[in-house]
Amino acid sequence: SPAITSLPANAASVSETGGPSVTLTATLAFARGSSTVIPLVLSGTATRGKDYNAGTSITIPAGATQGSTVVQVIDDTNDEPDETVVATAGKSTGAVIADAQHPPSASFTITDNDNAPTVTFVATTATIAEGQSRAIGVQLSAYSGFPVTVPFTVSGSANSSDYTLSTAGPLTIPPGSTTGSFTVRITNDGVSEPQ
Repeated sequence: SPAITSLPANAASVSETGGPSVTLTATLAFARGSSTVIPLVLSGTATRGKDYNAGTSITIPAGATQGSTVVQVIDDTNDEPDETVVATAGKSTGAVIADAQHPPSASFTITDNDNAPTVTFVATTATIAEGQSRAIGVQLSAYSGFPVTVPFTVSGSANSSDYTLSTAGPLTIPPGSTTGSFTVRITNDGVSEPQ
């Protein structure tokens, strides 16, 4: 059986803009009389089906020494780190891997093209009775691959003796989430006072 001699990608880095494609080409040391299917093990920091679409094998036709497959990058709307795609040749019934410790592989980087999401309050006004509490929610326009830090300030006619906050700020929304909240509890001080 011929050895799989190489598995390069035709690009080292691509922007996700427009959903470009990257071609992976497997090469055999010599041609076979029947087709050869080379499985691909996909890894890296990018996620198949979310960041890109790709098949899981390359077929080299009978009588040929090369075969290719296309990795289609997905142009999403999420702010995230640049991510890598790694395709490694797996065991094939028609070809061999000369060095099992270092099988042929291809890798490339998908560079992100999205801006950070915008932040809005879920509700801009609320009335809370003394002794009661309420969660104040914030919403991102899209999820982010980074932690999103939301600074906030508290003002108005009430002072810090009239309420307590679950966090003094800033509020951090973890990667992959689109919502966050903090809680305001109104002090039941027993004093008659204006709202």
